[in-house]
Amino acid sequence: MTREGNENETNNRAAWNELHKAFLVELLVECNRPGTRLQNAWSRVAWNDMARRFKTKFIDSNFSVKQLKEQERTLKKQYKTVNRLRDQSGFGWDPTRKMVDAPEEVWAPIMQIDKEAKRWYNKHFPYYEDLHSLYSGCIANGSRRCGSNYFANPENQVEMNSPSPTIPTP
Repeated sequence: MTREGNENETNNRAAWNELHKAFLVELLVECNRPGTRLQNAWSRVAWNDMARRFKTKFIDSNFSVKQLKEQERTLKKQYKTVNRLRDQSGFGWDPTRKMVDAPEEVWAPIMQIDKEAKRWYNKHFPYYEDLHSLYSGCIANGSRRCGSNYFANPENQVEMNSPSPTIPTP
């Protein structure tokens, strides 16, 4: 592909509406199975199939695989923010309105310090349940991270030649 072709592809931003997003989420859920979903991403075959199905359903739109992937990343980021809010004390989820729910006194301090969270004040997120089925337990959140000091400490070193105490030797 020529350099000009690459520039055109990156400069053409997709015009996403709610129907497009809902269909993408539907396809992601449908492709959430072994063979099409790898460890934490979808296979190339799955992305190509999703792009083909988008072109079939939305004839007036021509979404590329790259644009679908970018929208999936955006939805994942939004899911992470909504999920983080939902997990905070004082917050809940309204399944009827499909939005994060909390009293004003709980929202007030959060909105002053967190721009991403402020965005979800009185705003629905209709894809939460489907995205939760895709991402819950699959997103790295740093809860098991270890800094370089951990590995530099001799107490944390595991001797590789010693047998495991939980596995019986023959």
